[in-house]
Amino acid sequence: MSRVILDTGVLVALFNGKDNKCRICKAWFEANNDEWVLPVTVFAEVCGMLRDLPLGGVDASVVAIAERLRIETIATIDRTDFGVVRPKEIAYLNIVP
Repeated sequence: MSRVILDTGVLVALFNGKDNKCRICKAWFEANNDEWVLPVTVFAEVCGMLRDLPLGGVDASVVAIAERLRIETIATIDRTDFGVVRPKEIAYLNIVP
């Protein structure tokens, strides 16, 4: 398995369905089995850029990680956002506490 460093643009396009590159990025992420490296600076920039989307950048990243790792339980008090999100291949998110 090789490693790939993720930059801001590919993540913003992935999470923003209005971006004209969303479909290309989504297909790449779905087909890719490499280990992804996300610099903390990129993470911070993505969160700032996604702040205006219906699902905030940090919440979107939590959902993306849950989807990628097939983790069904999220510890949060934010039931509003996480209660309506359905990650791929996960029937529902178990929100605790």
